[in-house]
Amino acid sequence: PAPSRPPKGAPRLSSLIRTPAMLRYTTSLALACATVLLVFPHAWPVTTDAARAAVTVVQTALVWPVALYHSALPVRLLALVFAALGCVQQAFVLGINTGEFYPHLIPGLLLMRGGVLALGSSGLPFPIAASQGVCTLAVLLLLAVGQWYQTLLGRGLHVAHVAHELMFIVVGCLVLTGTLQSVLPAPRAARMQEARRLLDPICYAALGVLFLSHIHDKSAVGTAWHVVLGWALIGQAAALLLASFVHAHNPPQGVASLANACVAYAWVMPGVWLIHMASFHYLFARGWHNDVDIKQGVHHLLWPGELATDAATVKDDAKAREYIGVYLTVDLLFSAALVLAAILGGSNGGRGDLIPSKELDDDGDLPLPTRTHNADNTLKMSNPLVAPVQENVSPFTTSRFGS
Repeated sequence: PAPSRPPKGAPRLSSLIRTPAMLRYTTSLALACATVLLVFPHAWPVTTDAARAAVTVVQTALVWPVALYHSALPVRLLALVFAALGCVQQAFVLGINTGEFYPHLIPGLLLMRGGVLALGSSGLPFPIAASQGVCTLAVLLLLAVGQWYQTLLGRGLHVAHVAHELMFIVVGCLVLTGTLQSVLPAPRAARMQEARRLLDPICYAALGVLFLSHIHDKSAVGTAWHVVLGWALIGQAAALLLASFVHAHNPPQGVASLANACVAYAWVMPGVWLIHMASFHYLFARGWHNDVDIKQGVHHLLWPGELATDAATVKDDAKAREYIGVYLTVDLLFSAALVLAAILGGSNGGRGDLIPSKELDDDGDLPLPTRTHNADNTLKMSNPLVAPVQENVSPFTTSRFGS
């Protein structure tokens, strides 16, 4: 029997969730809860590490998605005000290590935002708005100057501090080229976009190499966090480059959309890992529990014995690999679930569906496979996910590059 389907014209759950009324309700609820969390520590003092971590993580999860994803500029600015107030509260009231927490959190959120944009892209690097690019470059300049003033000025040249400066330079190149693409005239912007198809993967690979070699802190777990991040960024570079090759040959829509989904995953996975790292390893300041110069976070709240291990020795590589293996498995699956939810929810601007719209029926559902017979009377099942083969099309005569 044919599977039951909702009647034609019935609203879908995804369309109901994305209605303006539901968006206003969820945004108002998130900001109202963030207001409660801003007041809560002053009315009822937060004294335990678990409570400090819970207030910080929940407040961050409520405010930052609104600041990054909401379409209305006034709402985004209001959410940024809440985020700034929360940062001040976390630093001076809750004792959170904001100097380590946010430099890992914000890049992770931006990478996840890039994954959403990649789903609706045409395979080319997307531009960065001039206002956002200028603000980001200003922040990077302040961080670079602060790094130079605190560590390099008058204290000798240390390779670890030079690695930080190199990281700011590489990220600055990514932001600068993306901003130039949005402000240059059309012919030059198109050339910049084509150049970024090679430059962006190189920059992400360079960042990955830096994180593979850089010792950010003394603990084995802290080193392992960054090793995984380095390989994730190198994988992102490979995904971007391979997707450029796919899109350069004008593939069928299903193939191009699958490439976009792979690129989206390559963006989201290191973003999730950075957010995980920020909350699990860089939430509390150095010496929060004791005088040992190591980083601490939710990881040490879940596994109290790990704190004693770090205090006794910072070179327990086997135990670090065990923890990181569990976290990486969870993040790989969670990142895939996020990309799948974005695809099923249609968070791709109407473009880049894994299933071409012409292959869907009137309800937007995938039609059932049909049974036909070949000339030799053998059974053949049609698969709507398989793109038709284009014959007599040379991959070297595309409309983008010419013959």
